Amino acid sequence: MARERALERCDQIRFRWRRQYNLPPTDPRYLEMTVGEMLEDLLCHQFLDHPETRATMITDDFDEELARLEAEAARDPASPADGGTDIPDDFIDPVV
Repeated sequence: MARERALERCDQIRFRWRRQYNLPPTDPRYLEMTVGEMLEDLLCHQFLDHPETRATMITDDFDEELARLEAEAARDPASPADGGTDIPDDFIDPVV
């Protein structure tokens, strides 16, 4: 169960943004950001680090895709406030 949840979340914008800045899930900066703002910030880093992606990542349907992502995030709100990173009951610490 934990593995499946981790695989599902690892590509989510919220998780990537929080990881970019090494923020805890309770940080007000994380909690106050919208998915659109997070995506914009992540894209700025992508374009700065990899300028060749500027022409290929922004397509004609970019705004539609962003709206879809924001709607998806609104339908599946992060719960609890940590964005769903609470430790499940079946969690096994890999470091023994």
